[in-house]
Amino acid sequence: MESATNARPTFVAHEHVVRGTLVARNSNPASFGLLLVPAPTARSGPFNCDRAEPATIVPTVCTLAVFFQCSEELPLLVAANRDEFLSRPTSGPQYLAAPRRFVAGIDLVAGGTWLGANEYALTAAVLNRRSEKPPDPEKTSRGALVTSVLGKRAGREAAGAIQELPATQFNLCSVFVADRQEAFLLANEASGWRVRFLTPGLHVVTNRESENLECPRHERVVRLMEPAVSLLHHGRFEDALEVIKCALRDHGDSNGTATDPLAVPCVHLGNYGTRSATVLMTFVVDRARLEILHAAGPPCRTPFVPLEALLLAEPR
Repeated sequence: MESATNARPTFVAHEHVVRGTLVARNSNPASFGLLLVPAPTARSGPFNCDRAEPATIVPTVCTLAVFFQCSEELPLLVAANRDEFLSRPTSGPQYLAAPRRFVAGIDLVAGGTWLGANEYALTAAVLNRRSEKPPDPEKTSRGALVTSVLGKRAGREAAGAIQELPATQFNLCSVFVADRQEAFLLANEASGWRVRFLTPGLHVVTNRESENLECPRHERVVRLMEPAVSLLHHGRFEDALEVIKCALRDHGDSNGTATDPLAVPCVHLGNYGTRSATVLMTFVVDRARLEILHAAGPPCRTPFVPLEALLLAEPR
């Protein structure tokens, strides 16, 4: 097993307020790119990890938004746009064999998936990280990371299993894993896996990692989705969902200022763009369940359709 980086990076924080919650932006160019809301206490774990304090992360999905513990009734909401070459063969969303597992689709070229969840309320997603070098075709598909952990029961167990894998076995990526109690973000580096605990709040992840201090898409998605934090906190789930869906559809062409087609969540760029969008909502009221909305095309012109809910096992 490769050793994981355990040193904490130095952050220069710029504070602002999101609906009454103090947050900070990480301006360290060596980090990856997330808006993280600080939690009062740290958790210890069986593997090496950094505490994801006020910062910003990471790095295809290509836009991932995580609302973690913003509501007691809905402790985990994950919204994602998947950007990919339009010609790359992909299956639609489906349930896999028992134990029941949902995947947003299967990559028919390399196998694996970009987003999935299982009956234990474990949710996982993978994002490619930008690199100056082209991807190495000899390395293992990054999509296999998601399918490999969907048999786990908890986010901590899934994060530990990923860290057991050689980080250099995969091209650059970030992996999100979470359950109802804990959430983690992992990124592979030459020295191993960097693992961070995610604190309660809104986390926006893109595939950009560079010397630029700001990621335009990250900044835009955070601004568009911030209102949903307060709505979720006050139990206004339908209103929050509308905010989130509108953000996933955004082009920045009518009421926005973005001119870079890659600086907006809904991408249209020749033979490359947003192929689909998915929202996963883990409810714990009434009967614990995973509710799923899926747009089987660009969300700007494809409606979100509710899929069969996945009933969840009771927490252990």
